[in-house]
Amino acid sequence: MPKKKRSTSKKIQLTGKTKTVLVAIGGLIILFFILFIVRGWMRVTVIPKTASIFYTNSVKNAQNNELRQLNNPFKTLGATANPKISTSCNLEMAQSIHTEIDCNARQLAYTKLPVTTAGQADIQAQAQTLQTLLSIDGWNGGSNGVTLASLIDGTAKGIDYSPDANYEKVIGNYDCVFDVMIEYANPQPPAVNISLSCDRTLDVLGAPKNEFYISSKGHI
Repeated sequence: MPKKKRSTSKKIQLTGKTKTVLVAIGGLIILFFILFIVRGWMRVTVIPKTASIFYTNSVKNAQNNELRQLNNPFKTLGATANPKISTSCNLEMAQSIHTEIDCNARQLAYTKLPVTTAGQADIQAQAQTLQTLLSIDGWNGGSNGVTLASLIDGTAKGIDYSPDANYEKVIGNYDCVFDVMIEYANPQPPAVNISLSCDRTLDVLGAPKNEFYISSKGHI
């Protein structure tokens, strides 16, 4: 009978020290994975909610202050009711341990423009008055060739496409934007969306290196 060949393979036996090292490496991998999940959860949920507790009121007050200084532009441009203020704090971007949060307060109103000759003349005069007030109050805009007065005038006459009439004002840590955009298509009655918002950007543990340009910053 032929002899059975003996297996030449050797069983690998781990020493106690090797086992300890492998267990430690596995534990570190699991810990890293848990920390990665926790970091993401904190960036998306915990940090924005914490920021909203401390900064929502201040951003809202900044927006309200500009609303008063502009003599309520929503009413000036024909909005029938003062729109509610919506507030939020959201993750803007993150890198390594650095997190950027944006806290915002905003009012938005949709309003139809007058179609009568007298009504159009009145809304155009109101827009010109508001445009002058924006300039006096330190708002910058109209650099794209579209001013508030020209947009309202064109829209009231039936133009249904144009870049926004956009104005910006930086007050300390707050970046405020007043924007009016066409919000209809012929043959519907002319209408616009009016928006007034203020933002504060918060850098937690430093600013992310890949952040984009933002006019104002706060730091916590």
